[in-house]
Amino acid sequence: MPKRATHTFESEKDGVQSEQLNQCFCLCCGESVLILGPRVALGALPRRRTDGALVLDRQRTQFKIKTKPGQSVLLRRGDAYERQWRANCPGCGVPIAYACSEGAFDSIPVTYLIEDAVGAQADLYMQLYQVPPCIQTAADGSLRIALLLRCEEPKKAVTHISNGEVGVSVVAPAREGLGNAEALDLLAKVLGKERRGLSLSRGWDQQSKFLTLSGVSAQDAFRR
Repeated sequence: MPKRATHTFESEKDGVQSEQLNQCFCLCCGESVLILGPRVALGALPRRRTDGALVLDRQRTQFKIKTKPGQSVLLRRGDAYERQWRANCPGCGVPIAYACSEGAFDSIPVTYLIEDAVGAQADLYMQLYQVPPCIQTAADGSLRIALLLRCEEPKKAVTHISNGEVGVSVVAPAREGLGNAEALDLLAKVLGKERRGLSLSRGWDQQSKFLTLSGVSAQDAFRR
């Protein structure tokens, strides 16, 4: 079950009661990572056009966020570049937020919540059926599976399933997308879906991937 938050707002001195606050959780591990102030709903927060991230503006929104420092990354946005300072979940270490200015996340003016990283409640459906957090249903209804892809292995197979990833090994090398193509062929067969309905995107590092598909529930994907 989700861990209970131990945060308190200083504004409680001004009459804000704990039951008026909205608690939000990391959708990977269920850790309590965010508390929103009274009359602030997660789904009502504005979204950033570039990547769909939820915007937490301290001038407009009362909140407290609990994170640990992550990496600083440089991303290309069209013809320009953007520096992001990442913040990770203190429970599982998965990135859940970022800022475009350096500083402590409890004081910087604007924080961006990574899309589908935080939820208003822990995913009880996943817990009920013991589906690991690496297999998640996205906001648009599609299924997203975190993979650890190892290329140039003796055989192609699904090697393991853990909370953080589904392990996949393929014979093909990683170069020129050969490893990705073989992984898609394998996973399409395992999941009983047409290959054209599956897409693979890069994850946190070179071996980390995200598989996205539709028409399969998290429970069914886990069983297969």
